[in-house]
Amino acid sequence: MKLWKYFVGYVNISIEGEYPEKLLNLLITEGVALENVERHERMVTVDIKAPDIKKLSSAAHGCGCGIHIIKRYGFTRIRRK
Repeated sequence: MKLWKYFVGYVNISIEGEYPEKLLNLLITEGVALENVERHERMVTVDIKAPDIKKLSSAAHGCGCGIHIIKRYGFTRIRRK
């Protein structure tokens, strides 16, 4: 992991629903950087910056998708403890 990612903090999340791609497209237009995007049957896993969680949660309500945090990593994870 790059050093700057450690300080910013990243969150690995899963997005579940009928059309998780719709949420991903909305996040891209909002300026959220998506990394390590993997598609599973009705679920997508993706890494996003920790500060972008607020944008994600507000956008998910409009798309009808469920969001689950799989893992947090970086400085923000340590700071929360």
